[in-house]
Amino acid sequence: MKGQDILVLYKIVAIRHGFAQQQQGISSDTQWQDWSPPLEGGSLSLTSQAVSTQPEQRLSLRGLAAETGVSKSEVSLSIKRSLFSGLLRKQRTTGQLAVVTSALLEFSVHGLRYVFPAQPLSLVRGIATGVTAPVFQQQLYSAGEMIPVWADAHGTSQGLEIKPLFPSVPFAVRQDRHLYAFLALLDSLRIGQVREQKIAAQRLTQQLENTPD
Repeated sequence: MKGQDILVLYKIVAIRHGFAQQQQGISSDTQWQDWSPPLEGGSLSLTSQAVSTQPEQRLSLRGLAAETGVSKSEVSLSIKRSLFSGLLRKQRTTGQLAVVTSALLEFSVHGLRYVFPAQPLSLVRGIATGVTAPVFQQQLYSAGEMIPVWADAHGTSQGLEIKPLFPSVPFAVRQDRHLYAFLALLDSLRIGQVREQKIAAQRLTQQLENTPD
């Protein structure tokens, strides 16, 4: 398993999660970006809007590559690895990709920090991650002075650098607030203290259980 596999899996979850909220009429107009200038017109950038707002197109190799910054060939290989590991399956009726959320949750909570360990590095400018990320609207934890960030020239936070699961993560989260929330929670599982890990695990469980196949 590679870092891009986790990115692609959670992008699939984020697409389905976002579409389900759209169908239910749930929207978020609050400020969630931690970069400048913030994207306009919702959670999707022009890049991902150009692909399509329909899940079928966004879940294609082309769509996933465009929204994650992972090449189409790497997305294809990533999907094959996840199918083999049982974290991903194809729906019988449609053949569309569906994440096995119970397996992904188990791996994320209990195995992620061992397979993809991380530790804070030097002080940099970037995008806040962990439970201090603005996408959570300070609902989970009050940020201290030294928050964890992904180094990024567009970021508006100062903090200790955390290496993302894949280099294109800062680009990918700028396309999708749902993906931003998922990956920030994963970083709390990777680097957080026990309390933060518990909060992240609870929130991640809630989000994945409410995400349709």
